[in-house]
Amino acid sequence: MIHEIRANKDTFKTIQFKDGVNIILADKTEESDEKDSRNGIGKTSIIEIIHFCLGSKIEDEKGLGKIELKDWVFELDIDIRDEKYTISRGTSNPETCTIQGDFENWDEHVKKNVSGHKVQITPNELNKLLGSYFFGIRSEDIVEKTHNPSFRTLLSYFVRRRKDAYSEPFKYFSTQKPWQTQVYITFLMGLNWKYAREWQLVKDKEKEIKSLEKALKAETFSHIAGSLGELETKKLRLKSKSENTKSQLDAFQVHPQYRDIENEANSLTQQIHDLINTSLTLKRRLEAYQKNIKEEEDLSSNDIKNVYEKAGLEIPNLIIKRLDEAMNFHREIIKNRTDYLVDEIELLKTKINETESTVTTLSEKKSELMAILNTHKALDEYNLIQQKHLKTISELEIIERKIDLVRKFEQDKSDLKIWKENLKKSAQQDYFEQEPTWSNLITTFNEFSEQLYESPGNLVININNSGYHFDVKIQRAESSGVALMEIFCFDLMLASFWSKKEYSPGFILHDSLIFADVDERQIDKALRLSQKISQENNFQYICCLNSDKVPQSLLSDNFVKNNVVFSLKDSPESNCLFGFRF
Repeated sequence: MIHEIRANKDTFKTIQFKDGVNIILADKTEESDEKDSRNGIGKTSIIEIIHFCLGSKIEDEKGLGKIELKDWVFELDIDIRDEKYTISRGTSNPETCTIQGDFENWDEHVKKNVSGHKVQITPNELNKLLGSYFFGIRSEDIVEKTHNPSFRTLLSYFVRRRKDAYSEPFKYFSTQKPWQTQVYITFLMGLNWKYAREWQLVKDKEKEIKSLEKALKAETFSHIAGSLGELETKKLRLKSKSENTKSQLDAFQVHPQYRDIENEANSLTQQIHDLINTSLTLKRRLEAYQKNIKEEEDLSSNDIKNVYEKAGLEIPNLIIKRLDEAMNFHREIIKNRTDYLVDEIELLKTKINETESTVTTLSEKKSELMAILNTHKALDEYNLIQQKHLKTISELEIIERKIDLVRKFEQDKSDLKIWKENLKKSAQQDYFEQEPTWSNLITTFNEFSEQLYESPGNLVININNSGYHFDVKIQRAESSGVALMEIFCFDLMLASFWSKKEYSPGFILHDSLIFADVDERQIDKALRLSQKISQENNFQYICCLNSDKVPQSLLSDNFVKNNVVFSLKDSPESNCLFGFRF
């Protein structure tokens, strides 16, 4: 129950509330003219102040965050766990909420910070406490970081603020997501809200699977086609290839001067080849010289005499003398030639020996170089093998990633199908088990709507593959006024339901928007119904009402007079909530 709203400024109009129906009347005075209106006199601000004191955020230059309300402090007297407390919060220091009262039965972490029957906490801490004390939200139930009910979200159905909140019963703002509606309404209607949260987790998983499917079609994998089995085969082939190239690299010994050694070995090969050719040439010359020496024979004068004698001729002495002289000359020539050939042969033998010795030396050096070349490789060859290896590894990694994605995609699809079936089955089972609860709610809503429009409305709860679905329908609901009464009946139903629970806010509050397009007969019935139900179930019904929407029937029997707790005037400005238009 809300007892009082006040502020630290004398111009503010303190509002005191009572049990049952509380009407805040926005009236036009006799002095007001056509330019005056009930806009800005403070009706909506009352709702904003209640939300602000109960931990809502404050926006700069909007609502209570406007410069005109700088240094204002608002106080709210309210029942929490059947005890009266005062919550105060200032616009200049909105991060601090001060609570005053008896904290004997509060949580230990609050009690240890109490000083002089007061405790200062942050809005977030206040919201957690009130979530527990107003709605029984337990911290052990909030196992997920998202998709949970909270005090702020649930309170918004009991204190609807702004125009968006009056569009349909199950939403308090127009862009509310389906999972939010499912989680909040199942919680408020006593169903297992965790199934509603789980349905959103299912939808999140569906989005993840779609992302996986999209990733599989991405350019990275566009060149890799085939079934999972075919991909596994490609993977094994690439893995074997990568192991082979890795073995080559592991055994590869790089010599930093490999190319220099290789060039030197090639040069030695050419030198050896040239020397061998030279040696062969020298050996052929040696053989020729040795043959020439053998062919050089001495021709004597006796040989000539024998020729003459065989011919029967006699050689004169003079000729024999000259022949001897000629033969001596010839022998001298042969001797000189033989000596020359001997010298040449010796020289050739020396050159041949030197050449062969050089060949031997060069061959030994070449063997040493070849030994190095046989046990080491060039760096560019190593780099080439390494590039091939890295390319294979890259291809292997891509195909492994695709295989992982395909496996996850197929597994997730299968798991999701089972998950959805099990979830639907569990939710339906819980729904059947909770029949006494939801059937009572449906009956209550139908009864309330019937009292407004004679024929009962319908509150419908369905469970399908996408979760919980809620609907309300009152005949003639094409009228905007009837649609507003759907919200009224739904909220009154929730207030009645929660008033019987261990935890409850103990009040509901409607802006004047709830009656904006409603026929005055239904306004009369709605307010009388709210009085009856709030008194029977011990909760407050607070509403703002424009004076021109008050049915004559409520004036004639003093209903309005007995239940108006505060009147706002449009003129002069001092009669507005803050003492000025806002």
